[in-house]
Amino acid sequence: MNEMHEILLEFSAETRENLLEVEQALVQLEDDPSDVEQITIIFRAIHTVKGTCGFFGFDALERVTHVGENLLSALRDGALSLTKEMTSTLLELVDVIRRFMDRIEETDSEAGVDINNLPERLEILRQGKPLSVLRQAETVELEDDEVIEAKPEVVEAKSEVVEAKSEVIEAKSEVVEVEAEIAEPPRPAPQRPPSAPSAPRVEPEPAPEHGEKKAARVKADAESVRVTTHLLDQLVTLVGELVLTRNQIVQRVEAHPDQVLTPASQRLNLIASELQEAVMKTRMQPLSTVFNRFPRLVRDVAQACDKQVQLEVKGGETELDRTLIEAIKDPLTHILRNAIDHGVEDTKRRAAAGKPEVGRVLVTAYHKGGFVNIDIADDGGGIDARRLKEKALSAGLITGDQLARFSEREAFALIFLPGLSTAGAVTNVSGRGVGMDVVRSKVEAIGGTVELTSTLGEGTTIKLKIPLTLAIVPALMIRCDGERYAIPQSNLQELLRFDPSDKDKQRLENIGGAWYHRLRGQLLPLVYLRHVLHPDQPRVDQSQVHQVVVLQAGEQNYGLVVDGVQDSQEIVVKPLDSLLQKLSIYGGTMITGDGRAALILDPVGIANQAALSAKQVRVTRQVDEASVTKGQILLLVGSMTKGRMAFPLSMVSRLEEFERDKVEVVGGRRSVEYRGEIMQLVNLSELLPERRTHHRHGVIDVDSLERLSVVVHSNGARNIGLIVGQIIDTVEEDTRTRGRPSRDGVAYTFVQDGHITEFLSLQSLVEKAEPDFYEAQ
Repeated sequence: MNEMHEILLEFSAETRENLLEVEQALVQLEDDPSDVEQITIIFRAIHTVKGTCGFFGFDALERVTHVGENLLSALRDGALSLTKEMTSTLLELVDVIRRFMDRIEETDSEAGVDINNLPERLEILRQGKPLSVLRQAETVELEDDEVIEAKPEVVEAKSEVVEAKSEVIEAKSEVVEVEAEIAEPPRPAPQRPPSAPSAPRVEPEPAPEHGEKKAARVKADAESVRVTTHLLDQLVTLVGELVLTRNQIVQRVEAHPDQVLTPASQRLNLIASELQEAVMKTRMQPLSTVFNRFPRLVRDVAQACDKQVQLEVKGGETELDRTLIEAIKDPLTHILRNAIDHGVEDTKRRAAAGKPEVGRVLVTAYHKGGFVNIDIADDGGGIDARRLKEKALSAGLITGDQLARFSEREAFALIFLPGLSTAGAVTNVSGRGVGMDVVRSKVEAIGGTVELTSTLGEGTTIKLKIPLTLAIVPALMIRCDGERYAIPQSNLQELLRFDPSDKDKQRLENIGGAWYHRLRGQLLPLVYLRHVLHPDQPRVDQSQVHQVVVLQAGEQNYGLVVDGVQDSQEIVVKPLDSLLQKLSIYGGTMITGDGRAALILDPVGIANQAALSAKQVRVTRQVDEASVTKGQILLLVGSMTKGRMAFPLSMVSRLEEFERDKVEVVGGRRSVEYRGEIMQLVNLSELLPERRTHHRHGVIDVDSLERLSVVVHSNGARNIGLIVGQIIDTVEEDTRTRGRPSRDGVAYTFVQDGHITEFLSLQSLVEKAEPDFYEAQ
């Protein structure tokens, strides 16, 4: 790569950054055409491109940017007001400049780029005339005298266009003279020099109100340096090899301690970890690099669909590995196009539904649990699950038996099947049923998940969960059938260990031929890794479980039964061999600390292979707290109305007592600081409808108590405190005297120690107090 080509690549990279800024400013200008600051930003960016391309002798690019600059100058000075026609033409100018950059990067030349009649159209707009004048002028047949006489104004317009062309050509010499006065030192005559240290940035004198912004930009430029992606990838590869060597040395020293080598290995471990963290940060980029393209996309698609759509973006500062950002560009683009095309309704339908005329699409990005979550939500008409199942049935994608059994969530998952579309007709935007399946396959290919939820008449939300990086990740090493495997810790929820001799504590249940473990009152589907790896081998006794790794695959948790759990270590992910790439249960390969190869398991692929998304998930949701195993341990508490209530002890995280002065009321809710977080307190009796109104005088007033007895219930990520009258005891449930539910929120009644006790449906009561409590896991 010669020096001039490197300079041209730097010019192209800077130009592309400026064009992104121009696109955003143009879309914002449509909402507020009088925003002079945005016009100045656009003018500055186009002027910079024009000045620099003149230095390289790119005459065609200089000509088209000069005409665009003239239009922007008239807008900045207030001589013209921005119209949609102007915005569309200026956005076309951005596209044309990008085509120039593509050609320059490929050939170091601008030759062969078609600019159509863009300069003429920009000049017509600068004169304050609509583009229809130009279209009329182009249809004039000069040999037809009657046509010429009938439309003298068209001929006049045609001559003005011709004059405009000559003005543009003559303006080049004026541009050279003006820019020679601005730039210091004066630039040489526009020719392609044999070599130059860098491409100069030619900037006009900034307006006074932008002085601070320019200073900030200069400071940012001074603190940054451009590095090729090839060099970054090479650094990551070298650091990966260093991490492998570090792992081998540390493992060797731990097995054979040495007074000299042990401190050195510890120092190497620290330095390698810090170097790895620093290098990985160089690959991280804010999602705004993708999100900044969305305003233009939404505007163009909305216009093509004749709809009004407002885009709102949150979390653009969230960082993600550069390779993953490239991987999700297309899926995000397709989801947005779908949201606008057949998500958001047109103006008439929105008005009939009582909605604002302008539709809304919200894109939100945030970190959670070692993943980057991206939610795309629209306030459109939503998806009819029944209609979706019928379309899948008519397309032959599901059978009639499946149609009857499918839940609403499983019905929404049908949208990701190839060949299925909810669009009423095929358009140039969507409707061919070849998009959402590609979205899912691309997201799952990088270790992510995608899920769709929708409410008919209110809108649709698509949630993407993307790992932070794929290069070097922490992993848990496990054993199965004498082989070692790695599981990314980002999917790991917890580890369970069972005593084989104590079958009662294993709490395994066989429902419909599938095995489950009841974990804190909830059914956890079990997947035996041995059966997934070797489906043709005879099944072993599934009633004996030693160790379970609880994993998360999308929104569903399941337990992976393994032979043993070893240590955790940072692994360097290597791509799979071509022979293994079609096996979805594997996510890559790695080299262990002792130099041997091992396969990396893909939790999502294992879940799909085991058909977790069908029968077991449905059974898990259908079996509620009332179908608990016999003889379970219950927590017995007293209510504020002197009654007795109980619920599974497995659903209790802790029992606490709080001084009354520690409890604060915020927004009408009782809250208390608990283990570094603000925990809401809920009076359990207030969640139950009172059935003994004539005993209201016996109700205990919570605010009169000096100390509150609180049962802490957790979903794994959040806690909620349930205020009770008193903690009585833990007892073993007596199932011989079950009675009918006494009121809403009670699963059933039973007799305990001679007292009628209400067995609470605790999960439904918690959801009554905090509807989103179990969603925030």
